[in-house]
Amino acid sequence: MLNKKVKNYISYLVLLLIVLLSCKVCFSINNQYQSEATLKNHLVSNQIYSSSLADIFEKSVALSRGIQVDGKVSVPYMDCYTIMPEMDSNIVVRISQATPLSIYLYDENEELIKEETNSDRKVTLRFYGLKDKKYFLIILGLESGNCEYSVKFDYFSTEDDYGNTMENAYPIFINDEIKGSTNFNNDCDYFSFTPSSDGKYFIENLSFITDTSYTPHYYLVFNIYDSDGKMVYTSTDYHKYVYFDLIKNNTYYVLITNKNYSSYMDYSFSLKGPVIDDCGNSFETAKEIKPGEKLSGSLDYFFDSDYFKFVPSESGRYYLKNYKVDNGNDISKIPELGSIIELFDGNGNGLRNIYFGSENIIFDIIKDHECYIKISDGYELFNYSLDFEGPFEDDYGNFIETATEISLNKEVHGKVNYYDDLDYLSFTPSTSGKYYFKLDCNFNYYLTVRENNYSYETYEKINNNIMMFKLLADTKYYIIIGDYDTEEGGIYKLAISDKVENLLPETVIISGYVKPEFSNEKTYPSRTGFLVSLKDTDLFAYTDENGYFQLPNVPVSDQGYVIEVSKNGYLSRMIHNVIADRDILIAQPIEVWAGDIDSSRDGIINMLDVLVLAKTFNTIKNDPDFMESADINGDFVINILDVFLMAKHFNQTINCYPKYFRCYSISFPN
Repeated sequence: MLNKKVKNYISYLVLLLIVLLSCKVCFSINNQYQSEATLKNHLVSNQIYSSSLADIFEKSVALSRGIQVDGKVSVPYMDCYTIMPEMDSNIVVRISQATPLSIYLYDENEELIKEETNSDRKVTLRFYGLKDKKYFLIILGLESGNCEYSVKFDYFSTEDDYGNTMENAYPIFINDEIKGSTNFNNDCDYFSFTPSSDGKYFIENLSFITDTSYTPHYYLVFNIYDSDGKMVYTSTDYHKYVYFDLIKNNTYYVLITNKNYSSYMDYSFSLKGPVIDDCGNSFETAKEIKPGEKLSGSLDYFFDSDYFKFVPSESGRYYLKNYKVDNGNDISKIPELGSIIELFDGNGNGLRNIYFGSENIIFDIIKDHECYIKISDGYELFNYSLDFEGPFEDDYGNFIETATEISLNKEVHGKVNYYDDLDYLSFTPSTSGKYYFKLDCNFNYYLTVRENNYSYETYEKINNNIMMFKLLADTKYYIIIGDYDTEEGGIYKLAISDKVENLLPETVIISGYVKPEFSNEKTYPSRTGFLVSLKDTDLFAYTDENGYFQLPNVPVSDQGYVIEVSKNGYLSRMIHNVIADRDILIAQPIEVWAGDIDSSRDGIINMLDVLVLAKTFNTIKNDPDFMESADINGDFVINILDVFLMAKHFNQTINCYPKYFRCYSISFPN
């Protein structure tokens, strides 16, 4: 007979195997049905072509006038209904549903009359039906679960609800909600309005569909006329809001038609205004601002523009930064790419323009010269706030004319002070030959050398931060240092020598961070004790409680070192091609996977590790059989959570880690 401890051990082992197999099966199922849309399309296609329309019509259910029928349908099935008018009449069919459906209307000759495909909203079908003729309504499911819907048909009259001429226009007032229909082909509905004050008014199309995936086949057209019949505004696109300027005590007419004067359509709208505008809409009405102020305001209506004016008291570089917008929900949300900040000089010439959310706008302005800032958007209404700052201090000039001359073998310290800053330096060699430029910095730099306004000089790269240029004697060269992508810039050191050995250190420091994949606040101490070593050397270090390590006295090399990170219970990881030509901080933490817990540390997470975990299953810290390396999530108990975490990388080896992209920054000694 097996003793109790052995029985428990076997039970735990069987449980672990079941969990591992379940995880793999789940992963397989997820991959197999990754594209549900493909499965739906396949089933729908099979359903459409498995039967003829005549067979489908034969099984249809009759609809009675004015009686609502509720139904359910799911892919790959469809429901079919018969509509038989008792007289020649205009007929309206209304379908309501919660999930997408495709709807088709056929006559008895199998001719398609109407269709609405992949519709997830209320659908209204209008057509002219003949007495005792059969019409067939097919409702096709597009979801695997049951889609509930309701359907009803009725007759409607072509009597007109509103007048078709200005003389018969229906009077409307601010904030009235008007409901109507284009009752027949070429129907025109007229409304009249007399504003009590000048200003910008707008019509809100309450029947507008906000779903951006919806492209209407037909939609309402709003035309605005003055009392002489002259058109003031016409909507030529599908918009929720229609804006126009009106003069008080003048009568205006609103004409509503259906685009192309075809099809029947219900509508509702409301007239609103006048709109209160917070900022001027032209150079003449621009609001004056000063550095240190916030530009804040609102785009109060579509195609609104806000203008600001600035006259600098001193020349320099200024910029707008840290702008926020609030379109009604999240203040951090940036509007769509239609929101633009533009910069103009005093003559109205455009200087710069950017989209909201793309970058800061930076510009150089001369003292006492007017500058204008314009904020606009054609598609959204929102509030905005922008910081306007400057002029900024700059250590080196931004142009050839302001370049600072530097000397051979003398180190220069500088700073890229802000985004888009360029530092211009100059150097004049006394003899022709090879010159080595070394640039140490803590940002993604670029360095170019050129002669006056001519093309850039070519160079040979010695290592990551040393370049060799061939220069001519007694020729002034200009050195340009900039930052590719860091918004705040950074510091740098530049040295030029005619001997490369003068620029190379003997040793460097490599440092960085290591973190377990499943670390959190509770498992924070688990970052300690990782061994970080340089392969094929005797250099190594252990991580501290923050996961930080430092390898001092690393010999300079352009061949590339291999860093190995290891610890009991973890799958060792190699970082290849670490070029040690300067002090390096590996800023991106090196992540390692737990699970290689068997004593052999064989570089793979497999059944040997599962057996070790099974032996310690359900133990807690301070138990005799508790094993720290098997407590993968660090909660001081070895349980099913650790099994799930081990399953994530089951059967993976040290070669399965993703490629580690270089993310190095340079640390300077004090």
